[in-house]
Amino acid sequence: MKIKKEDLIIAIIRLSPFPYNAANQFLNRVQVVPLTTSVGKLYPSETYIAFQGKKAKAMADQLTTVSKKRMINQAGSLSQTELEGIKRAIMVQLDL
Repeated sequence: MKIKKEDLIIAIIRLSPFPYNAANQFLNRVQVVPLTTSVGKLYPSETYIAFQGKKAKAMADQLTTVSKKRMINQAGSLSQTELEGIKRAIMVQLDL
């Protein structure tokens, strides 16, 4: 199965203790971390994940906000270990 760019756009951040959780619940937009299958070099604000059975990475340095209207299909899910890796990457990026 070929991974399309639109499949790699977002991993929704639902991690405590980040304050994004309340905003994600009540607003029409959410904070997201883009994913890529370009996994050559890993920077401190990035973490490896498995996406649809392939190695990918989440790029917290590109943390952004998108409209919930753009979220049409769930392309996959992340393990708790992968979510913790994303949490660490976000903390590095935001210097928390």
